[in-house]
Amino acid sequence: MKIHILVSASALFALSSSFSSFAPPPGTTGLTIVCPPTAKITCGTSTDPEDTGTPTVSSDCPGRITVTYVDDILPGSDCAAERFDSIIQRTWTATDLCGNSASCTQLIDVIRQQWSLDIKPTSCPNPINVNGSPNATVTIAILGTATQDVTLIDPDSVQIWREHCTAGPVSPESSSLQDVAAPVVVDAFCACGTAGPDGITDLRLGFNRGDLVQGLGLANEPYRSFVRLVVTGQTIDGCSFLATDCVRVQ
Repeated sequence: MKIHILVSASALFALSSSFSSFAPPPGTTGLTIVCPPTAKITCGTSTDPEDTGTPTVSSDCPGRITVTYVDDILPGSDCAAERFDSIIQRTWTATDLCGNSASCTQLIDVIRQQWSLDIKPTSCPNPINVNGSPNATVTIAILGTATQDVTLIDPDSVQIWREHCTAGPVSPESSSLQDVAAPVVVDAFCACGTAGPDGITDLRLGFNRGDLVQGLGLANEPYRSFVRLVVTGQTIDGCSFLATDCVRVQ
């Protein structure tokens, strides 16, 4: 477990002599530490205190206060298809020159990265014929953008689920790097588009239709109903991500 020494802050009183000759006044116990509020970050972004907050410390002991912190990683949601990934439990400890020590705990919620997804690229809506050939391939693409490079995704980690992990997962049979479609910019439920290649590489995934229909329970849904699906995976640096799109059952 790594201990981070963050700051040496001035206390409420200044020293009139050097630290080496300092004699703590007797009975000095007024050290307090107040943690910053819960922070929320996306996996892969900075966890540095300058980005997530630092505690407020004070003491009636003259001189510096040394502040350190230790991080423990706690699990988040058991469902890979939820945004909540993990919790950083950050324990802050302050120590003054009188030997007093005080601690508090800050929580930092880590959420999974959000990527763009296109089920059946250039098709809108995205129909899934639940009575069609079970051996047919359904193409699903994780779309690259100017800020998200799909070559950083581990293809072996990719799976598809129903929302809230109510069904699945199903793994793809194949994957390749190919520019197939542009992301949809409309923020609406089950929005889709027909735009083709945009000059940015995408991760093209091939799923067996029978596996999708059976593994995700699509045959049980009403005709022409829309079902939101969630693709999950990990980047090569260990961050979890998810991407969502809808299919229309027919």
